Amino acid sequence: MFKNSYMERAIELAKEAMQLGEIPIAAVLVHDSIISAQYNKTILLNDNTMHAEMLVLREGALKLNTRYLSQCDLYVTLEPCQMCMHAISLARVRRLYFGSYNKLKSIWHGTQVYGGLYEEICSDLLKSFFMQKRKA
Repeated sequence: MFKNSYMERAIELAKEAMQLGEIPIAAVLVHDSIISAQYNKTILLNDNTMHAEMLVLREGALKLNTRYLSQCDLYVTLEPCQMCMHAISLARVRRLYFGSYNKLKSIWHGTQVYGGLYEEICSDLLKSFFMQKRKA
């Protein structure tokens, strides 16, 4: 079930990422409580696969000692890209909650998806980030 505090934590992390010059996208993986919370690190690590979702899925799998996260819920500030959507599907995440829409149409295999949560805040973070980049 959706909990505001988890989405709010993801938003806090997205803001931290923005302060570091990283694209403000963050993810929180929950199994009874938060087991992993990360922001994108694609710029910081010069690695296009270091999306927040990928990072929390890896950490969650290690902590729970399983590659299947079917008892976990994932909170993300932006609708996941195709790479992350596939990883989420393979990990069998129970539920995905995201903020801003990424305008990608996708097929989800068994994962319940809830979008548009805190959409304006999440969208404004991204818009602000890219406006700052264009001015620089």
